[in-house]
Amino acid sequence: MPDDSGVSAAIATVLLIGIIVVLAAAVFALLMQFAILDPAAAGRLQYLRISSVDHLSEIPPHPLTYDSRVTLTHRGNGYLANRELRAVILRNGIPLPCEIPTFNGHDFIPLHPAGIQWIGGAGTRGGTWDPGEEVQLDFADGTFRPGDLVTVRVIHGPTGTTISEDSVRA
Repeated sequence: MPDDSGVSAAIATVLLIGIIVVLAAAVFALLMQFAILDPAAAGRLQYLRISSVDHLSEIPPHPLTYDSRVTLTHRGNGYLANRELRAVILRNGIPLPCEIPTFNGHDFIPLHPAGIQWIGGAGTRGGTWDPGEEVQLDFADGTFRPGDLVTVRVIHGPTGTTISEDSVRA
């Protein structure tokens, strides 16, 4: 009868390595969950997508007026303090002089930067911009023309960190 004593040691080693890998993956997943719950970490992971760039008038029969409205949708998984967010807008790679100083509608009113008529939407109300909510930015007519590359870079004001950037052809 052959000696099988070496087989069980090899199997034990393979099983031990497998268990360690599974435990390490579980701990990593758990730590990532805590990082996402941390507001500062969550802010760095958000994704704010340009839903649309509109050129038509809001008034029927909706003629082409180059109305230049941009809609952003929060596609992240955490709440963002809208007071702490600002945005730089680029047209064809060139920054526009109309920076968004805050996404909080109440705080925006007295600041009202040149080149922006208004901001609105659920993400500007209250203190947070929640997942699934939208923000509309109404720029001066003619700011964007069909074919322009519109880029919105959202920055966490206190840290200066870019938390999201999205581009779309108007």
